[in-house]
Amino acid sequence: MLRVNGELVDQELVEETFHRVKTAEEQRVQVSCCERDPEFYEQAEQEVADSILIAQEAEKRFEEIPEEEVTPKLKEMIDAYREHGASWDMLDAQRDMMRHEISASLRMDKLIADLLGDDNAVSEEEVRAFYDEHRKEYQTPAEARSLHLMKTLNEETTSDEVFSKLCIVREEILEGGDFEEIAKRET
Repeated sequence: MLRVNGELVDQELVEETFHRVKTAEEQRVQVSCCERDPEFYEQAEQEVADSILIAQEAEKRFEEIPEEEVTPKLKEMIDAYREHGASWDMLDAQRDMMRHEISASLRMDKLIADLLGDDNAVSEEEVRAFYDEHRKEYQTPAEARSLHLMKTLNEETTSDEVFSKLCIVREEILEGGDFEEIAKRET
């Protein structure tokens, strides 16, 4: 179990982060990465620990968030939920949790503002100009390429042998090997 400054971390949070990290990497390399699960799990634990440390610092610096800052945000949240069909009963049951989330979010906003000072004063026009200048970096072409390498089992090979061989081939491909050449050689 992960602990951060004595605070026991909900294992579900680590699991959710692990799945997000693993999925993002698999989409990036377009390959299933089961053998890298320990690496992804360690990365997830580190990410969760970092987030908790930041949240703890925000809570230490800004223990109390004034009610006049929380109430308008709570009203916005309730209105948004109501627009999507949430019942008043559900909202009443979740009110304390929503208030807690809003307070935590406001603490984080205050911590960021405190750390950045005036450095975060960026106008909407500056954001738009930056985006327009770097637009291609935020876009990916609407295409996908998929190449598969298959090995069949027979009397001479076991599934473990095939798996080991495919792991070696995968590493070769990830290191920049030509997929088509490797596929011709291995199939």
